[in-house]
Amino acid sequence: MNGIISLNGNSLVAMGAFVANDVVGIAIDLGAHLFWARKNAGNFNNSGTANPATATGGLAFTADSYAPAVAWFSNAVNDAYTMNVGATAYANAAPAGFGNWA
Repeated sequence: MNGIISLNGNSLVAMGAFVANDVVGIAIDLGAHLFWARKNAGNFNNSGTANPATATGGLAFTADSYAPAVAWFSNAVNDAYTMNVGATAYANAAPAGFGNWA
């Protein structure tokens, strides 16, 4: 998988190819309508300056009602994914000011 973040059909950030056991971290600020993602404990939005804790470098989205959703596209037959919205400890610490999706 190529690790591209798309928003409304536009490819915005390339995080690099994924391999087994990679972890994607997501931070969403619903009030400011901003979104960040990172692979493993790397930089959010593949940028050294993007920081959810300071609302810097987030990808803007329009106001609406949202629920967590992820789309994975792969040609592999036996891929498996797990989404953790806070039921167990996160693999990497959440940014300051961010927590579980209720």
